[in-house]
Amino acid sequence: MPDLFEGEPCDHSMYPFDNDEKKAKFQTFWTTKADFGKNKAAIRQIYGALKDEFKSVEQWAIIGYCWGGKVNERLIDFKLIERTLENLLT
Repeated sequence: MPDLFEGEPCDHSMYPFDNDEKKAKFQTFWTTKADFGKNKAAIRQIYGALKDEFKSVEQWAIIGYCWGGKVNERLIDFKLIERTLENLLT
């Protein structure tokens, strides 16, 4: 499992977003560590390596919750049967 947040995941103490400080803290995380543009190349590289290593695999299943689900949906061309995303991302 790649660590795209570089050992600094979203701090759960900011939930719920009930004051300006928590909202600002989340916005900083969302625009730095969780920035889609920042992580796009790394994620494509991971998927490319998997495809190269497992050439016989014809279909892939991807599970991602919250941020991971949203990123996978934006990056990968696959049949979306069901997805689970936090209300925050929809």
